Amino acid sequence: MKSINGSSVCSAILIIIAAAFFIYAHDDGIKGRTKKSNDKPGCTCHGSNPAPSVTVLISGPESLSVNEEARFQVTISGGPLAAAGVDIAVSKGTLTPISPDLKLLSGELTHTNPKKPSGKSVQFQFKYKAPPLPGNQTIFASGNSVNLNDKKTGDEWNFAPDKIITIRSAK
Repeated sequence: MKSINGSSVCSAILIIIAAAFFIYAHDDGIKGRTKKSNDKPGCTCHGSNPAPSVTVLISGPESLSVNEEARFQVTISGGPLAAAGVDIAVSKGTLTPISPDLKLLSGELTHTNPKKPSGKSVQFQFKYKAPPLPGNQTIFASGNSVNLNDKKTGDEWNFAPDKIITIRSAK
């Protein structure tokens, strides 16, 4: 009978830990999944394509003055919606979470944990501060509607329509 050496056991354990980390690492949010991203837009680990059954909307002011800050909200509805996650990015300007259900990750906002719905939707509130130059800027978002079955199957996601904000000169 062959014995298993210590390095083989350690290698097997490390592979199992790495696989578990990869499968569950994004329960606390991920960035780079909006239409702003050119490399991997969308929540593709939860399905290869956007799901029309999931609605993601960005609400807030249509215009701001340079350096002005305002409240915005992303609302996610549809899909399995046992909970939802989000990724929010901007072309220029600054994002700030309002409540502890969002965190700033490399300039983007993402959920800290999948958030349970209130009624038939999940809302994430944040602040956007306009850049110091006038012009049009864009807020991007993607939303993930999950079933909380601890697997990536059955979850659905979609993009929000881009929110164009007109940045006016200071008065």
